[in-house]
Amino acid sequence: MGTMLEINPVTREAAGEYRCQGLNEVTKSTMNTQFTVQVRVRPQFIEKPEDINVPVNGSVTFRCTATGDPVPKIRWTINGEDPSNYLDGVRKVLHGNTMQLNNLTIKDSAVIQCNASNKFGYAFTNAYVNVMREAPYFIKPPEAVVRAVDGNKITLFCQTFSAPKALISWTKDRRPINGGRYKILPSGDLFIESVAITDSGVYECTATNPFGSQKASGKLLVRRKTKVVLAPINTRVYENDVVKFVCTAETDPAELSNLKVTWYKDDNYIDPDITPRIQQVWFDYALVLSGAQPRDTGQYRCNASNGLDFATATAPLLVQGRPEQAINVQVNCVDFIKEELALVTWYPGSDNYAPIMEYMVEYSTQYERETWYPAEIFNLTGLVQSTSVKVVLRPNIEYKFRVRTRNRVGVSLPSLPTTETCGIPGRVPSVNPKELYVFGTIGNNLVIRWTTLPYIEHNGNNLGYILTVQCLNCASVPQDAINSTTIGDWRTDRIVYTSFKAGTLVSEIEPYKLFRVTIKSRNEKGDSTQSPTVALGYSSEAMPTVAPPAPVLLNTTSQGILLRLKVLEANEKANIRGFFRGYRIEWCDASLDATKCEAKKQFRDLIFNVPNTPVLYTNRRRRSVDTVSETVNHPTTSEGDMFHAYESFLERYLPASTKAYYRWLMGSLVTEVPNPICESTPRRNISCPGAGLFPRAAQSPSVLGDAYSMLVARRRRQAIPSTNPSSSQSIPADVQSGALIDYLLTGVPGATNIKLWLRILTNKYAGPASPIIEVTTPEGVSGPVTNLKSDAISVNYVDVSWSLPTEPNGYITGYELEAMELNGLDIGYGFRYPRITDNMTTSYRMSRLKGNTTYRITVSPTTKAGLGVDNFIDIRTAPSDQAPSPPTFVITRITETGFTVIYEPSHTGLPGTVFFVQYRQPGIVHWLESVRTFINRTITVDSLMSDTTYAVRMVATNGDVMSATSEDRLIHTLGGPSPGSLAGDSGTWFIIVCTLLLFFTALLIILILVRKKRLEEVQKKANAPLLESHHSLLSPEYAQPEDPDAQILYHLPGAAYPDFSRTRQFSREQTPRSIDDGVDENDSEDQWSPSESEVVRNRRQPREETNNEPESEFERSPGPSDSEMGPDSYTGSPQAIPLLPLRNSRPLPPRQRSRSPENNNSSSQSYITGDPTII
Repeated sequence: MGTMLEINPVTREAAGEYRCQGLNEVTKSTMNTQFTVQVRVRPQFIEKPEDINVPVNGSVTFRCTATGDPVPKIRWTINGEDPSNYLDGVRKVLHGNTMQLNNLTIKDSAVIQCNASNKFGYAFTNAYVNVMREAPYFIKPPEAVVRAVDGNKITLFCQTFSAPKALISWTKDRRPINGGRYKILPSGDLFIESVAITDSGVYECTATNPFGSQKASGKLLVRRKTKVVLAPINTRVYENDVVKFVCTAETDPAELSNLKVTWYKDDNYIDPDITPRIQQVWFDYALVLSGAQPRDTGQYRCNASNGLDFATATAPLLVQGRPEQAINVQVNCVDFIKEELALVTWYPGSDNYAPIMEYMVEYSTQYERETWYPAEIFNLTGLVQSTSVKVVLRPNIEYKFRVRTRNRVGVSLPSLPTTETCGIPGRVPSVNPKELYVFGTIGNNLVIRWTTLPYIEHNGNNLGYILTVQCLNCASVPQDAINSTTIGDWRTDRIVYTSFKAGTLVSEIEPYKLFRVTIKSRNEKGDSTQSPTVALGYSSEAMPTVAPPAPVLLNTTSQGILLRLKVLEANEKANIRGFFRGYRIEWCDASLDATKCEAKKQFRDLIFNVPNTPVLYTNRRRRSVDTVSETVNHPTTSEGDMFHAYESFLERYLPASTKAYYRWLMGSLVTEVPNPICESTPRRNISCPGAGLFPRAAQSPSVLGDAYSMLVARRRRQAIPSTNPSSSQSIPADVQSGALIDYLLTGVPGATNIKLWLRILTNKYAGPASPIIEVTTPEGVSGPVTNLKSDAISVNYVDVSWSLPTEPNGYITGYELEAMELNGLDIGYGFRYPRITDNMTTSYRMSRLKGNTTYRITVSPTTKAGLGVDNFIDIRTAPSDQAPSPPTFVITRITETGFTVIYEPSHTGLPGTVFFVQYRQPGIVHWLESVRTFINRTITVDSLMSDTTYAVRMVATNGDVMSATSEDRLIHTLGGPSPGSLAGDSGTWFIIVCTLLLFFTALLIILILVRKKRLEEVQKKANAPLLESHHSLLSPEYAQPEDPDAQILYHLPGAAYPDFSRTRQFSREQTPRSIDDGVDENDSEDQWSPSESEVVRNRRQPREETNNEPESEFERSPGPSDSEMGPDSYTGSPQAIPLLPLRNSRPLPPRQRSRSPENNNSSSQSYITGDPTII
């Protein structure tokens, strides 16, 4: 093994000297053998001929070189034969390894072969020389349409094939292209370095060689660049906020339809269809993120592209969120158990791009495992980097801990709680209830309330309280008698005594007696180590049994009533049976009976003494919100003050008037033993009294407010505002028994006879009334007006109205009005209007105001005593560039030449400043205007035409160029034709009827004359036979409806004729039916003649008559002509001519018998009389 060296594969680098060395391990002798390795290489081409197309008269050069060891030998052949048969030594020559072929012809096409060989092998190749003669044709012609962007590079193709090679030329819009930014590449393509808008056009390339020419063209469209004109901005938001990135882009108008904006976050495409929280607005390409999360933080890029170019804009987004919850929370309950501490450690979560400000450790106990409270921190250092903290442990509590993290955004979710619990053994209580209150409510009782201890302060099981009660001034109970009560339920927070029991002594609780109460906590381990909590208080009050002396009237002025009051004597104060606060002064109108006086009385409380407890008034209605009290010993608090105590030390919440008493009550009687842990811990330790910022389980709700509300719960109260009239009105700081006090009672009504009395005032009661005195007050200044409001606000005026004062205090003589400009809270320029002397006026228009300005409008009533209390409202005038709203109006008192308009400005919009009426006749463009008015609500328009229709409207303007018009209303002035008159349309119709009547009368006379002449001629020539006459007389002109029994008489020779009266009777019987029989005079009738068997159509034209007489028409029958009848046809006298029936004889229809002229004028129905028209 190891005696053979194998080289595989063999390369040129393997050549060299090799030595083999052998070692004899016994003799330690060596032997060396050396080998020389030579590497031989078969031929490989370095350059070789390649196939080529050559145009006629073209040239080509072939080279054939090879490498190898030994050096290979190069041998050429052409078409498989010796090169000498192809080469001519002039155009086609061979120099060593290079063959040069020039001015080739079609016959020179051949296969060129090269062979490189040595003794180890050979390399062989073929190359075809194709000599061509081709006209140019396009391989890649210009595109039909090429779009490019301004400023970019562009290449227009023009690649051809030809033999010989074609010459390429370019034109733009048929103009040659020469240099500059244009460059023709060897391939024939046209290259433009920086294309411009002006380069748009039609480009044509031409390829030419000796055998032909080809042309191709294409259009170049250069577009403007795409730009982002409104890019997104750097954005920082909190989690769950809405983020909107705007990306407004513009591009060439021709490519606007292709513009598309896409968004990327950290170079990753955003697909709004996949992420519901992300939307892209189509109209401005904005990206909207709803409910942003910290994971949305990153770089946002918008890409605006039209397919040719693109533009981008990038903006970062930082979403700050609540921290992630802490993990791996552990508690060490062993190392610090002697100090009653536990060590809590954790690993913080991510801050979500907002620095962590605080770690909050919370705990739960076995009593409320699902409720968590802030832990009592022992060594809070304030370092946010700290991930461990020591917490205080309370006896008999099993703790579990968790951690929450807070940054500027919010608080994280809580961590998982610790699996291990910590606790220390129980012991006696270390604290007592801190809040202890003693008071009475109703009847003879004593209520004791205290704040219970939370379970965390129990320090053991079975917590209870020991309560002691001692009366200090009772008449029926010795002062040293003590009642002791044990309360076993720690949740009990009150006890009510109605009787006092000490040993065998049992007595009722006396009203308003001082009691001393102590309370102490205890559990199964024993009593508390703290001193008992002590409190003093009084039992419930009772109704006073004594009435104060009657007040003495000293003087009455316009400012009030000066009274002299006497304080009760010392021997009478025992009958007060409560805390003597002062007097209540009551009064009412002297004319009222007792019942009405009680209902309408008013009162004022005069306070001499303030109780040493803060007063809380709740859930009681009062007649007035103002409270006036005169203090004696201490400044009082407002009746509306609310007192709440959420910490153990109540002093911080008490007003100044009660702090001294509280310190005395809680400080002198209670000696608090401080907690050693609180002495050694920082003030931030929220387990210590008076410290901490969060609610905690170690603190029960305060009962201070409830105790005080029960202590001072009283009847309904009323307070009347008043002012001190002079510095002389003062009450001494210490009111002595039997002292006299002069007091000015203000706020009483003026010019009124009132009755007045006093009552003793305690915390809960107002005692019996004193003797009543009657006082007549002088007239004083009035109280403010009521219901002050603005009815209409325009550009330069405001209409205000008000109601009379509820307390006029005399006779109202008028009002004063002022308008003051308001600039924010500052009162600027103003002016006063003339005094209103009419006391019945309750509205006024305040003019001369500025537009779009805020004013304070003040109204002050006046009496003989002077200017009363003012009342005001703030208004803002309308802007001058806003049109007013049209007014409403009523048209009344329409006469022959005018009408009256009563209008009311708009109450819903801007009312306007100037008002006037516009009117015109229908069809006329121009409007006429009335006189313009500012204040008057009535406008009269006159100088109109009678019996004429007018369009009327109201116009309101703001005093400038802005105006508004109401809808048009039509009226008709009086003055139309009266019944029987011929004016107007009725007169016109009368003239027409008279003209027609005259025309038809003349026509009738002419016809009668013609007929008479014809009859005379017929009488002379009538000699025709009866039959012919009979047929002639049956002309349709004289045909009438026939009765079968009727006979027609004719004048025949020798015949006897009936008398004239019979003939007239016959004609009346043959008269057709009248219109009254149901036939319309405009209708035609078809009539049948039974004797003649022919239809005669009777055509009658309608006529209108002015009288009731029927129309008669007499006509003769045409009869035979003169040539047919002889002169002896008629031998009788003309009187013997037969009378034909009356034609068209019918009575006038009833509707035409009497036509009233008024009916001819349809406009007369629209007359507007004295009744108004509501527009």
